[in-house]
Amino acid sequence: MDGIASVATAVCICAVISSILNMLLPQGSMKKLYGLIAGMFLLCCMVVPVKNALESFRIEINAESKTPITATADEAFNQNVIRETESILEKRAFLLLKQNGITINKCRIRLKNTDEFGILIDSVSIYINKGQAERPLDIKRIIREKFEVDPQVIQE
Repeated sequence: MDGIASVATAVCICAVISSILNMLLPQGSMKKLYGLIAGMFLLCCMVVPVKNALESFRIEINAESKTPITATADEAFNQNVIRETESILEKRAFLLLKQNGITINKCRIRLKNTDEFGILIDSVSIYINKGQAERPLDIKRIIREKFEVDPQVIQE
């Protein structure tokens, strides 16, 4: 919607400027030449924003299409829901461990669909530094309490 508003604004501004300049010019051949130039200028003012809007629209479509083309709309929606939910749960686990004084390198949570249109946590992998040898038991306890799944703690 912003693209349409910017195109309309650009065209209106160009039309007002052209009208003012048209009133200031004397009658004669100079005014006819100006009319031709002003018309071409207005045409460019209308075409360029539309062209730019179409190019940016195509780029946005290509950037967001991470799902396979063969997937149906429902499958693509389900994949996006799972991907977003995994991301949210990973952030939540990271912050939960941080609140308990545990610093981790990364967290990977994998979800899976059930036959009844539900989502289950398939696996939780927590990556920590090798220097935190005493922390895996704390990590497992915290994740088990909050996510009800046994995490895999991997020392890097």
